[in-house]
Amino acid sequence: MNMMVSGFRAGVLGDYRESSALNSNVELKYDNGGAFTGSARWVSGNADNDNNNLTLAQVSNAMMVKRSPTTAPVNINPGAIDDGLIYPMHVQVNNENVLAELDPAMISKMANPEAWYLHSGWIESTYAESDFDVLRFDGNFKFADEGLTSVDFGYRFADRNTSFKNMSFFSPSGVVKDGVELLNKYHEVGYATGQAGSTGTAAGLTYDPLPVVEITDAKLNGYIGNVSNFGEALKGFNVTIPMIDTRKIDDPIAFNDMIYGKGQRIVNPDRSYAITDSKQSFHFQANFDKALNDTFTISGNTGVRYVKTDLTVTQNITDPKKLNPLILAGTDPNHTTYTDLGDKITNVSYNHFLPSLNLNIGIADDFKVRLAFDKRMTLQDLDRLGQGSITYLSSEETVTDPVTGESVKEPFQRVSSRQNNGNPYLKPWSANVFNIAGEWYPTDNAIVSLGYFNIEVDSFTYTKVEKNPTLADSDGVVRRGGEEQTVSNGSGGTVKGWEFSYQQSFDFLPGFLTNTGMTLNYTYSPTKSPSSELLPNGSVAPFNNTAEDQANLVLWYQDEKFEARIAANYLGDQYQGKTSGWMWNPTNEDKG
Repeated sequence: MNMMVSGFRAGVLGDYRESSALNSNVELKYDNGGAFTGSARWVSGNADNDNNNLTLAQVSNAMMVKRSPTTAPVNINPGAIDDGLIYPMHVQVNNENVLAELDPAMISKMANPEAWYLHSGWIESTYAESDFDVLRFDGNFKFADEGLTSVDFGYRFADRNTSFKNMSFFSPSGVVKDGVELLNKYHEVGYATGQAGSTGTAAGLTYDPLPVVEITDAKLNGYIGNVSNFGEALKGFNVTIPMIDTRKIDDPIAFNDMIYGKGQRIVNPDRSYAITDSKQSFHFQANFDKALNDTFTISGNTGVRYVKTDLTVTQNITDPKKLNPLILAGTDPNHTTYTDLGDKITNVSYNHFLPSLNLNIGIADDFKVRLAFDKRMTLQDLDRLGQGSITYLSSEETVTDPVTGESVKEPFQRVSSRQNNGNPYLKPWSANVFNIAGEWYPTDNAIVSLGYFNIEVDSFTYTKVEKNPTLADSDGVVRRGGEEQTVSNGSGGTVKGWEFSYQQSFDFLPGFLTNTGMTLNYTYSPTKSPSSELLPNGSVAPFNNTAEDQANLVLWYQDEKFEARIAANYLGDQYQGKTSGWMWNPTNEDKG
């Protein structure tokens, strides 16, 4: 593409975490030399994680904003790059990189700190805390050295409590309403006046007093650095941009307060929740080992585990028409928060019987065949269980007044979509897993194996999208509805493939090489998404971000006093999902 550009947007991210954990473990074991042995174990833990993600975006364009009720609009970025599409830019998308070439005049202007101001800056935060207790009793009873050799049995109780708070940081806006100064999230000068026709707290606002912070502002002394390396994926972009160095920021909240005024973290109720997960399980397993004749032996185990799961999911009740009245915003929930209207508590129980079989067949001294089958389960990610709903509204639409015939904006915003990001009724992940492998031992220090595996996932999770004609617009009136997105259980998916493995100790080599060896394995696992989602080349997308090819090679040296390893790993392409949109306005394309 060949295009004309008038300026750029640049940004930096800083992720700041504080976490702690305390774990305790007490175990008692019983063994008096008899057939029965056992143990009792208690494990307890508590952990928390406080995370603040700071984003700072800067732009080099001019922008006219009215700064007070009685003054005319002014350019809030007087040092901006000249406005107008006057600087040519060439972009070429290659297989391994993007080539971007700029006009030298644009490159020179971008290096000037006076050209930039902070268009927006915000902090997204999460605070998670979890505590758990586990009590288990395990026993083993030995019968003989051959045949049915022993049985294992036990009981386990686990209780976990997790609370998760998703928060956004809000600072003073300078706008006073009913005697209270409203708060602001993104610090985007000009945003609030653009929402003046909405039904939000910005309705009727004729000016924008948010602070303008230029890169040359004295507040940022000591925080600015020059960035000229944009990674291997971007070629030809030979520019230097003055930007804030987030490595120089120890406390993102204190930094935000310093440039925008004292603010506060406010909980987003639609993305916050609490979950109690209680599990009880009983297991029984029989172990066996038998020589059938001089050639064949058989060993292994079979058993079953019963798991009872009780979940209590506490979500916050919200209403898309009831946004936080203390925050300066339109009707977009991304710029504000919902009002917490109370708790919705859901109790769910699951029962799972999980059988297993492991069978080893020995053939002479050189071969072994292994067969395994088991059924397994695990909970969904807690976010998928606990998060609430968020409703998105589009901008006011322009319609024709039936009386005057003039084009006017509707006095409400139409609903676009409702995203139900959590579903407490989601079933746990469960899968049937089958493996078969053959092993050959050509020497005492070598193994060659080939195996086949098949994993059938019963509860594949996907986002269900459908039209909901009952969704209301911003004024509470139902008109044409909108799109409803809900996290749901699908029919399942399959992961299967082959694995080759070779391990060899080079003890037949002379000198120090006798202490070397290698391990090699390769896995081929083609999969297909249960939703039959297509890739751009027309093939069906892989299941759950799996890679078709994986390989690992390890070379090692080991003697009585020293050991060393060097490894090479290969992972094939992984499908991460679709991304819509484009980074440049297609109207600027060169049509010639």
